[in-house]
Amino acid sequence: MCVISPVLSVLFPRHTNANARDNTINLIHTFRDYLHYHIKCSKAYIHTRMRAKTSDFLKVLNRARPDAEKKEMKTMSGKTFSR
Repeated sequence: MCVISPVLSVLFPRHTNANARDNTINLIHTFRDYLHYHIKCSKAYIHTRMRAKTSDFLKVLNRARPDAEKKEMKTMSGKTFSR
């Protein structure tokens, strides 16, 4: 009879006998930590890339924005002012 562990690896009877049991448990725990570390690193990398892309998109949008032209306007009496 074989048992399937939570990390989807197959454990055969030779993995659970008295001689190899401690080593098997140690390897499963180590693999779990290894997997969690790499998932966190992947998430951090993806978020870094997303922040960089967002920064690039904001730069493009800011460059596309038309400059506000300062208009000199005149009052009824002829004096000029700008907004």
